[in-house]
Amino acid sequence: RGYDFYVPHPPVSGPHFIAVLNTLENYNLPAMSWDDPLAVHIIQQALVLGDVDRRAYISDPEFYDLPYEAFMSKEFAKTRFMAINLSQAFDPASYYDYQGDAYPFADGSTYEEVLLGALESVAANESGVEESPSTTHFSIVDKDGNAVAWTQTISSFFGTSFYFKGFFFNNEMANFASSYREGDVINLTGGMRPRTTICPTIIQKDGKVRWVIGTPGAGRIIPTMVQLAVDLIDFNMPVDQAIRTPKFVGYATYNDLRIEEGYPQTTLDFLEKVLGHQLNVYSYPDLFFGGPNLVSVEENGLMIGAGSIRRGGSASAPEF
Repeated sequence: RGYDFYVPHPPVSGPHFIAVLNTLENYNLPAMSWDDPLAVHIIQQALVLGDVDRRAYISDPEFYDLPYEAFMSKEFAKTRFMAINLSQAFDPASYYDYQGDAYPFADGSTYEEVLLGALESVAANESGVEESPSTTHFSIVDKDGNAVAWTQTISSFFGTSFYFKGFFFNNEMANFASSYREGDVINLTGGMRPRTTICPTIIQKDGKVRWVIGTPGAGRIIPTMVQLAVDLIDFNMPVDQAIRTPKFVGYATYNDLRIEEGYPQTTLDFLEKVLGHQLNVYSYPDLFFGGPNLVSVEENGLMIGAGSIRRGGSASAPEF
């Protein structure tokens, strides 16, 4: 689409975000609308595939040599595009059967070369670990165009519930596997950084900052970030509408499609009765879906800040 995304390195979930966007790049989403059931289906299924894959390919690179660059390659994304059935949702019981094999793409192979080679898939390692929601994000752009996307987390609300001189201690060790699992890339190891779903992002167009985005929300972070990117770029929404648009989730450990109120009933009926999704409809707005705070820099230099409606976010523009 002509945009450059600057995202954090593993064990943070930047590659996961890019991988899902690369999958969606293969669809003509601008021809649809945000409430089109097919658009919801495509994005949700791409999110499920991305979440299954990130559990195998994102960990602390100081401890595991994983092909995260291949995971976020456009060639690998084409195989994920091919895995999505436009007329039927994945069976949640078999999500992990769809894990993609990113290793063959590490040498720059094309998807034709890899698939024709009939290489065996890497076995999926299911992880039930979910990051808990006590996370804060802020986005900043100054008068000179310098931009900061900052996401900070202590994992659960109030972390460990212990604090020292006003600082709460985190309980991020809960993001490791709760017990040892053979072959898992998040087994608890001394000195290893835990994997996290946070993903502060700066988006540029033609070398200039266009948006600074990020959100709290544990396993809903990447789904919300992907929907923000699609809403802003493909559906050409203003920032306040992109934040307010009802959100949904695609996550490997959820057996249902969790979605906020606000979609037309025909969309919900189509998702459930035609595409086979099991819906779990949340009230609107619900903090479960995170709380993005973002800054938009318009072509004329005007800066627009938009705060979360789900978690009491806000925007301000002090005089320079």
